[in-house]
Amino acid sequence: MNPTLTTEDPASPPAGAGLAGNTDTDVTDGQTSSWTTRLAAPLAVGLAYFGFLMSDAGRPFDHDGATSVFFNIADQPWSNAVGGQVIYSNHPLNSLVGQVVWRSGGQSEVWLRMAPALAAAALIGLVFREGQRRWGAPVGTSAALILGLNPLFLSIARSVRGYSMMMLGLAVGSLLVIKIADRERRGLEPDPWQPVVYSIAMGLGIGAHAYGGMVLLAHVGFLASSSIPLRPWLARIGGALLVGGALYAALLRAMLAGRGRRFNPGFPAELALTFGGGLIVVAALLWFGFAYWLYSNRSDRRFLAVAAVLLSIFAILWLVMASVDLFPRFFLAVLPIFALGAAASLGRGGWIATSAVAVAMALSFVSAYPELSSRNDSREAAELVDRVAAADGTACALGWTGFNVAPYTENLQFVITDEEIRVCDLLLSYQGAFERERSNAATRLPSTNLLIEDSRYVAAWSEEIDETVRRYLADLSLSVDS
Repeated sequence: MNPTLTTEDPASPPAGAGLAGNTDTDVTDGQTSSWTTRLAAPLAVGLAYFGFLMSDAGRPFDHDGATSVFFNIADQPWSNAVGGQVIYSNHPLNSLVGQVVWRSGGQSEVWLRMAPALAAAALIGLVFREGQRRWGAPVGTSAALILGLNPLFLSIARSVRGYSMMMLGLAVGSLLVIKIADRERRGLEPDPWQPVVYSIAMGLGIGAHAYGGMVLLAHVGFLASSSIPLRPWLARIGGALLVGGALYAALLRAMLAGRGRRFNPGFPAELALTFGGGLIVVAALLWFGFAYWLYSNRSDRRFLAVAAVLLSIFAILWLVMASVDLFPRFFLAVLPIFALGAAASLGRGGWIATSAVAVAMALSFVSAYPELSSRNDSREAAELVDRVAAADGTACALGWTGFNVAPYTENLQFVITDEEIRVCDLLLSYQGAFERERSNAATRLPSTNLLIEDSRYVAAWSEEIDETVRRYLADLSLSVDS
């Protein structure tokens, strides 16, 4: 939740209202609500979302989550949490929390997914709270739906990754920078705890993912245009950099090196569609609402300063750096404000408009559900690997394509060269990855060996090659149960 925000009275019409209001009075259908309502409803929303995320938390890890668990969390030294990096999978804060959970006995998918899911649920509750507090319950509900049912957010909230932690830390920090700056504009000192919490929250957000630094830069633009003393902010921003740097310092060099450049001319459209829920009709609705909110706040110089900073960062990442690893998820830090801005405009229609938003986001969810609910067959593949090893065979995976399976077995070797491949009795691979190596493996493996080249390893147990697998295992003198 970055500070692309204005300081209008919360009672002003939703379409033109920003988020940096200067009062703590809630607005719910024009009535001041009680503290119980203000806290109970967001808590209920957050808990419900947490239950939703955890309803399928026992499924196998996805590729990135499995990579992080295997290389940075499970039975790894503390130093690997902040210093180990494999294909940019490590989010240091998530790895540190994951190690704490693992060392405390929480060594299942459910336990390791709990912290990212809690962060995502807390963020949903916070977004609902801000929308409700400033513009009423319909806007708060719309904002929670737009964020909570976004397929990308759902995906990262259900993975063992640090994106949700990043988003929560930056959201808390952004709300605090608005609150503190507004008090200082009125000649008031902030509460003593606020600057401390700001530095910690922003630092942890950046420590969860380095791209969170774009929000800290947006804060600089916000503060520079706020007509307030900037000296106190040097220590506050420095504190955030110190906390985030302590977590990311060992990885920063690898992050900056990248894996090369490749300009993607269609990236802005890809990002817009992703933020809009993945469906063109839904994206058009949400971007219309967000654009109207932007237009309504065009006279606020702080708003314009933040917009200029974020657009400049986007232009540099897309046009100048043009990294081969530039993905929409790297801009998740600004998704909450997109949700609130769109909801502030669309929610002016009350509960009828909120119902329309609910239908639109339900369509996005249903459209993405097959992918969101898909399971890789890592456990089955690991069972096959263990059976091969039990027969004194050598089970291998081609490069990083075996990372899905790695957390579930100790008997998998990673190979890439022809010499390494020749010793493999079983070779797991992705279709579409390492094409040359896969082609060599298919031609150079002994005919008695087995190359399983399915993107989810499902081929290991599919009816089409089930008999082939059985014959292969029988050749290794294994007894295979049905």
